[in-house]
Amino acid sequence: MKLESEGRRAIQDAQSSDVLTAVSGLAPPRHSFLILTRTPTSYVQVAMLADERFVIEYRDDGPSILRSVREDFSRNEVAQHLESYLAGGDAWRDGMEWRPVDGMPRDGWDTLSSGFAFLAVVTLLVAFFSINAPRKPGTSRTDPMESLAIATLIYLPSALIDLRRFRQMDAQQKIRTILALIAAVFAVMYWIDRWT
Repeated sequence: MKLESEGRRAIQDAQSSDVLTAVSGLAPPRHSFLILTRTPTSYVQVAMLADERFVIEYRDDGPSILRSVREDFSRNEVAQHLESYLAGGDAWRDGMEWRPVDGMPRDGWDTLSSGFAFLAVVTLLVAFFSINAPRKPGTSRTDPMESLAIATLIYLPSALIDLRRFRQMDAQQKIRTILALIAAVFAVMYWIDRWT
């Protein structure tokens, strides 16, 4: 098996002693992860988090990557799991809970976030249809900027809730959240200007 450790030369035919040395050498910021590869689509990778905690991910010839639900493995536990993986078989992952990397587990906050996002979209749709609707004489037209500002402020709690997982987001999700927060700042400025 191939052993790759950040900032170090790869070892093509890794042995147990190589794994132990690599695990003991993990230290941020330059040596914070390692990968033990059986095939290009079958591997285990370990990343060091803060406070000497580790997370384990693996891929087993399928399209998805799984991450351990537990993210506080010790250095010794990581070494044991990797040695077991090196020995072959699947015993190394027994008794551990796994989740897909691309799908963070949902909770009540995610439901609340989705609710605010839905309300913002509904607000925009109602504003769009009311702008284009025929008006009776003497009635005022809906201000599009006002509708956009209201929808943005309704969406703001959703963006704030999403911030709690900012580190796990992909680039597109991060950009969407940052843009939502910037839009909210402009919406607040718009309302301050309207009220003063």
